[in-house]
Amino acid sequence: MFLMPVCAVPVVSGGGAAFTDDFNRADEDLTDSADWSVFANGTGVAGVVSNELNLEATSGTDRVYYVESIQEVDAYAECTVGQTNWSSFLVVRATSRTEWVGCRSGGAEYDLFYQDGGFTSVATGTAAPVIGDTMRIEISGNNARVLVNGVEDIGWTDISAGPPSTGDRVGFCGRASNTADDFEAGAL
Repeated sequence: MFLMPVCAVPVVSGGGAAFTDDFNRADEDLTDSADWSVFANGTGVAGVVSNELNLEATSGTDRVYYVESIQEVDAYAECTVGQTNWSSFLVVRATSRTEWVGCRSGGAEYDLFYQDGGFTSVATGTAAPVIGDTMRIEISGNNARVLVNGVEDIGWTDISAGPPSTGDRVGFCGRASNTADDFEAGAL
């Protein structure tokens, strides 16, 4: 009898580079971290405070914090929600502080928006936000979706008419004082 050896080969979902930040470090401005940059205008800061991301209130869409190492049009971003009424946005396809696709936990449900010089609400989900939820946004081609704890809550299948289609930055847009933890982003 002939026996053939079996080798385990890891499979990477999405096929691209990934970035994670658990924010477990000394308090600092987020842009003091080597991996983070900002499209900025006006006031407001994002920082690591007590081992969490703390997004301070800003006026409008003054600041989009993004990961330097992820530059993918088809990408995902996710984080652990620190508050149920999370008015800041988890963003993908960012080209500037005024052009991106994003999601948030709006208090009673999760929301999908895009910013292209002005806010456009695209869809509202049915899941009620809970502190500790994992909120994830994915965008690939003309399809976007928001997942809550791994389950799709919002699906949008034709984004070609509105939001930016070529942005390749992922991160956060701070619009209110919110907290988040365990950020992850990567290519799809």
